[in-house]
Amino acid sequence: MITPEAVEQAIRPETALVSVMAANNEVGTLNPLAEIADVCRAHAVPFHSDAVQAAPYLPLNLRKLGVDLLALGAHKFHGPKVSGLYVRKGTALLPAQTGGGRSTGCGQARRTCPISSAWRRPSANHIRTRSAGCPRATAAGPDHRPGPGGNPDARLTGHPTCACPPCQFCLQGYGWQPAPDLLDAAGFACSSGSACKTGNPEPSEVMAAIGLPPQWAWVPCG
Repeated sequence: MITPEAVEQAIRPETALVSVMAANNEVGTLNPLAEIADVCRAHAVPFHSDAVQAAPYLPLNLRKLGVDLLALGAHKFHGPKVSGLYVRKGTALLPAQTGGGRSTGCGQARRTCPISSAWRRPSANHIRTRSAGCPRATAAGPDHRPGPGGNPDARLTGHPTCACPPCQFCLQGYGWQPAPDLLDAAGFACSSGSACKTGNPEPSEVMAAIGLPPQWAWVPCG
């Protein structure tokens, strides 16, 4: 999780833009966008957020979030495979590419498939309910101790409470390929990495950034 304090310490006089993900696409951890936006505004630095992972599960009230720029991927909420960019009025922006007519598909998908719609809510709530069990079944927190009945060889990688799907955990003592196969055979839908993973068995940069030891970072499952 990126704290507002860390952002403020990183800002320099030459800083032109701050960009923070709304939700991490590998571990699901949510970042405090509104608080970070307050820091950026105090320093007169534009604030951008990648909200591709958060859009299917969270209501994105742009006025409350206070972001200047926010990126979306329409494929995450049943739209075409195009991107959308919210730009706050008055934000200086010079596009490198102007795009084409397909870009309107992102806005239309968001309007017709809002997160608050009745048919969408049960799906998101179901995933949150199932994901909420992971901190209890795996090791979580600074000391990485498992919850009641938890497995000491399974460790939750994302924030135990402030997160949205995916729910990712690591398994100790399994190869990176056998673990998903075994879980699949047991009836669990999972993957051994993010959707954009190239097949490289090396631990992801996210695993390294959150300080996981190599024996844990080899086998992330989401």
